[in-house]
Amino acid sequence: MNLLGLLLILLPFGYILLISTTERDEDKLVGFHLWGGLLILFFFMVSFIFVEGPDKPLYLGSYLDAENYYGSYTRELFWGQLQIFLSSIFVKNETIYWLFYSFIYCVAYFVFAKKYFPEHLAGYFVLCVVGCMGFVSYGSNTIRTGFGLALVLFSFCTENRWAKLFFAVVAVGCNMPMLIPVCGYLFAKYVIKKERWCEGIWILFFVISATTSIISDIMMLLGGFDARAEEYVNNDSIQNSYNVGFRLDFVIYSVVPALFAKYNMKNLINDLPSYNTIYRAYLLVNSLWLLLIRMPFTDRFAYLSWFMIPFLLLYPVLNGYLNNQRPQRYVLRAIGLFLLVNAALSLKTLLN
Repeated sequence: MNLLGLLLILLPFGYILLISTTERDEDKLVGFHLWGGLLILFFFMVSFIFVEGPDKPLYLGSYLDAENYYGSYTRELFWGQLQIFLSSIFVKNETIYWLFYSFIYCVAYFVFAKKYFPEHLAGYFVLCVVGCMGFVSYGSNTIRTGFGLALVLFSFCTENRWAKLFFAVVAVGCNMPMLIPVCGYLFAKYVIKKERWCEGIWILFFVISATTSIISDIMMLLGGFDARAEEYVNNDSIQNSYNVGFRLDFVIYSVVPALFAKYNMKNLINDLPSYNTIYRAYLLVNSLWLLLIRMPFTDRFAYLSWFMIPFLLLYPVLNGYLNNQRPQRYVLRAIGLFLLVNAALSLKTLLN
């Protein structure tokens, strides 16, 4: 990560300082409008162009030679055809190419925030989104996954069943791992409807992963869970700079929002089926990552559950469902906690 990456980390702290020093009543939330969040997203959208990453040259090279590279592309057909189309209409312009994906990525979060949160408070959700791990990476480095994730968010935002199906299918057609959050949501909504079952699955998979590496070993022998990850396994220069194994820090990072959600559900004034469904989906998707945690680059599968963290943290309190006498303190502590952890881990990467 370069100095611009450090700036991206510090920017949200400026907004938290601004909000926390504003005069307020203790029992009310200071307004942080969605348009304030849009300004943050716009800043990141432009900045993504300049943030470096190991995948970025690969994406650019395949885009500049899209006709040849994707002509025989058999994986994720929609993605290959999209690259050929974009290469044609953008006349292989690099800046427009990055802007296109960062625009779709940021707009998806803006639309999602507008759909599920009051506009005068939705800026908090956006602030939490940019502070959680994976946001910068999905917008600047792992572009294909970020684009697929944006389509999944669009699927969550529409009420039309055919539109939901369309966005979900295209998301999977652009990035196969999008099957994980899509199936996780469907299982949570229609199959496993009790929180304790999902919690039990998470605990079981945690115990398995903490005590043995047999599942990861089997997957490695079978060729890996993802073709791109398999390519990285054979790349010594990347492997030497990557922390492979049981990541306790990532496990803790995953557990904390689940604990926040449990606290929220115990203090909700009214039952919120949609919130409970996302909680169950989060546990199921995160459980799959736990099972594969010892494989290289499986943090990219952790991101497929981590993108739900801002929703779990803030949906009840920003929508007035949480019986909390100090909502401002809750929001600032919840967002600040994850901003701090993300900044610490990112700073550690910067210094290495």
